[in-house]
Amino acid sequence: MDKMSNSFAPVWQTSSSQRADDGNVILEGRLRASGDLKITLDFPLVKETNVSSMLTSPDQLTKSRDTEALAVRVSASTSTESSKEKKTGDGEDITTLDKIILACDHFSELSTFHGMRLLCSRGPNPVRRFIWSLLIVGCLVALALQVRQQVLYFFSNPKTINEETKFVDSVEFPTVTICNENAFRISAAYNLKLYDILNNMFNSTLTLDIVAEAGLVNLTLDELNYLGGNDIHNMILKCKWNAAEACGPENFTRMITDQGLCYSFNGPTSPRNLTVETPGASRGLQLTLNIEEYERMMGSHVASGIHILIHNKREYPLVEQLGQAIAAGSHTFVALKLKKETRLGYPYDNCQDGLLLHVPNHTYTYTMPACKIECYVEFTLKKCGCRDYYMPGNSPVCTFKEYVSCLRTVQKTYDALEDKICDCYTPCASENVEVSYSYGALSKLATSKIKKDDLDKILGRFKRALDVTEYISSEKIYKKILYQNFTDFSSRVTTLYDEQLSTLSRLQQKLLEVSDKANQIYHIRLDLLWAQVNLVRKYFIEPRRTMDAITIGKVINDVHLFSQQMLHYVEMLDVEANNTTRSLVYNTVMGELKARSQLINMSLTNFDDMKLAYISGVPVINDSVIMSFGIDTDTEIAWSLIPKKLLHTAMNRSLEMSRMEQLVIDSVEQLQDIFTDMMDVITLTYETRSPVLESIKDTLVKFKSLCENYFVASQVLFAETVEWPLVELNSQKENLQSAKHACDKLFKVTSETLSGVIDLVTETNNVSVHFYSRLGANISSYLASVNTTSKFVLADLMLGRESEAASDQLQLFNNELVDYLFELNSGLNGISSCLAENARAVSEDGSIHRAFEKKSQEHGVSLENITQLVSIDIVKLCDVVTNVREMKGANDQLLKLVSCLRDDLTEFKSQLNMDLSFYSKNLIFLDIFFPAISYTVTEQQVAYDMVKLLSDIGGSMGLLVGASAISLFEFVDFFCLLTFALCWKRRPAGSGVKVYGEKESFD
Repeated sequence: MDKMSNSFAPVWQTSSSQRADDGNVILEGRLRASGDLKITLDFPLVKETNVSSMLTSPDQLTKSRDTEALAVRVSASTSTESSKEKKTGDGEDITTLDKIILACDHFSELSTFHGMRLLCSRGPNPVRRFIWSLLIVGCLVALALQVRQQVLYFFSNPKTINEETKFVDSVEFPTVTICNENAFRISAAYNLKLYDILNNMFNSTLTLDIVAEAGLVNLTLDELNYLGGNDIHNMILKCKWNAAEACGPENFTRMITDQGLCYSFNGPTSPRNLTVETPGASRGLQLTLNIEEYERMMGSHVASGIHILIHNKREYPLVEQLGQAIAAGSHTFVALKLKKETRLGYPYDNCQDGLLLHVPNHTYTYTMPACKIECYVEFTLKKCGCRDYYMPGNSPVCTFKEYVSCLRTVQKTYDALEDKICDCYTPCASENVEVSYSYGALSKLATSKIKKDDLDKILGRFKRALDVTEYISSEKIYKKILYQNFTDFSSRVTTLYDEQLSTLSRLQQKLLEVSDKANQIYHIRLDLLWAQVNLVRKYFIEPRRTMDAITIGKVINDVHLFSQQMLHYVEMLDVEANNTTRSLVYNTVMGELKARSQLINMSLTNFDDMKLAYISGVPVINDSVIMSFGIDTDTEIAWSLIPKKLLHTAMNRSLEMSRMEQLVIDSVEQLQDIFTDMMDVITLTYETRSPVLESIKDTLVKFKSLCENYFVASQVLFAETVEWPLVELNSQKENLQSAKHACDKLFKVTSETLSGVIDLVTETNNVSVHFYSRLGANISSYLASVNTTSKFVLADLMLGRESEAASDQLQLFNNELVDYLFELNSGLNGISSCLAENARAVSEDGSIHRAFEKKSQEHGVSLENITQLVSIDIVKLCDVVTNVREMKGANDQLLKLVSCLRDDLTEFKSQLNMDLSFYSKNLIFLDIFFPAISYTVTEQQVAYDMVKLLSDIGGSMGLLVGASAISLFEFVDFFCLLTFALCWKRRPAGSGVKVYGEKESFD
């Protein structure tokens, strides 16, 4: 040990010695110095005489505050057997415990560790040492905890982020990648026959059979996106760069991303490196986009608008994962801010700079999303031998066959395996674009910024998309059924009208034929009636009149002359004396009476003959040749024309006629009796000259009365019996002529009505049916393919004036047809009745049947013709009327279909209204700009290094135990000393202890 300064050189002097309770010997002495020091030494008592010689190596040295002496205690075992070391040669042995105690005492005296000396003090107050021991232990524990916390914090590798905004003269404009949320256009999909495939694909119902049936087995997924995706020429309506420079579709690069077919502005292949020197919305990229929402079809995205990703040129664009959605109908302002980031490597951050192996020519820088995409590429290549459409690389893109058989399943399983098979890290250096959005709704003045030519183009594409959407929409399949029903029904109506027009024309011709036949029948019947009238008159009426005139008619007609002659003759018989004269008068009178009596007898016979002729129908005058009366037929048929039934009926019409007949017969017989009586009276007068004048007068009065009775009775009888057939035949003739006139009128009215129906049907056919037939043909073409006929063509036809006129004509047809059909039906029923009555009359009248058959055959008609006219022709005519009535029902149904079509087409065409609602669904105004020409540098730095750790530990040591870094070295020195002492075997002879103030040293 180094000695202290020479000013303090103590010399030991022993004053006393005693044995302690533990067997040790305690020596007390003094050192000569500036102050008194008390030293207590404990030695192992080997031999009492040798104690003083062992005072060479004190184990512990303390300074007492009560005295200015130093006390040294050396402890040893009292038995020689317990000694650790034994005396050899000239020195003495020291135990290990003694060495440790000496080392600790030495450290407590020399250490800068606060409180250690107080803990090791040899003072008489143990409580004080105990308290200090608690304080020191507490401080040490607190120090240990503090150091532990600081060490743990140090090994947690803390870092800080330093962010600095740097303003520069210009900044590089990033790449703007724009994708339509609607990945596929419905019109393109339909035109390319991809709609069903895409529909099944996004409905998860796509099978290899469907793909094979469509012939798309070898179509790749990227080709599918190129074929059916959006066209940038349709999307961009206006483009302006940096306030003044016009741009357009040619400034956008087509590329396929995870969002589908997208377009990039200022992409990695752009020939210019665009920069911005002035901040503001007008100093960036200004776009007016038409997202063509009307082209919407089923896809993987349900949002409406665009997906936009603004990124570094060398960053692989994953629009679906990292992009932002912008809804249609807004004016969106996109403020940009460039940000460069630098991260610490291991162990402070888990960053790593790598390469994208599947990107050709290393076009893009490494990012974590890009790394994951590469993992996906590796996975799909391993499983399917191809890659998904948006994955980078030169490997083949999967075809539809590979998609259905493999890729679709891989897509579902990869997400669950990604974290296990993919080891991706954040890059240590990156350049990003921070984006902030603000929105404003479009106003009704939005279209003022769009050129009319562009609006016209939009309208054309809008119409086409509406056509296709309406055509292939499964939700509107019922409308196709409606259109198909209209087509089928309009075709049936066209056929119905054509058939009915043809039938009505035949009906009109048939009606004329029936009219001619009916007229011929009437003429034949009238001719036969005329013949019958003449036959009855000539062979029944006129003979009766002739026979009456030459028989009883003579008697009755000269009744007055006869009465005067009879009175004259009676007077002559009374007064004439000359018998010759009297005989001549008598003979004359008797001759007159007999002649009249014979006439009366003949009239009675004639009456019986006439009655028999009427009853038998055989003429009174039976000529061998009968007059034809213009009917031009043979005698037998002519005789058959006699209306025997009618004649027979005349004789038995009623009881009154029988009474009158009897009255006539009685009158004739009484006249016969009167003539007999008169002859008897005349004979009596002639023979006896008896006066009989008065008797004759009475008889003549009776004769006159009987003649009058006979005349009245005969006139009534003859009028009601003999001449009744003639009256009846004339009545029949008049009735037949009236019926003919009525039938002719019916034919005329019916023919006119039928002409009206034909004209109505023809007009309706020309105006309505032909139009609806043309419309139905267009609908059939539309149903076959919307590429051949647009639904707007149907709408223009259905909603035009021609359609309105067609509907009005159908309505007019239905309204007028009711009256026409009523009149036509009434006329046909009347004609049928007329013909039926003719047939019945001919059939029931046997007198004209044979003659009618003969004459009708000559004129090409017969009784069978009449029956046919009634039972067949008229029925057919009535059936036509029924069919025409069915046309009204067809028209009603057609009008209902037309109404439904008109409603649907009106609704469909109303969708074409390009109003604010349309623009709100389809237009996006986009301004992308830098609000400040600056960029932000963000850098990670080490927050807690070794120097800060040591400084914090030193500060904690100084705060808690008053130690410093030197104290650590003191502890090192202590352990070195302890090790040295433990290795020290003997104390050299003659050695002693030297104490220098508060320090001690082994000499």
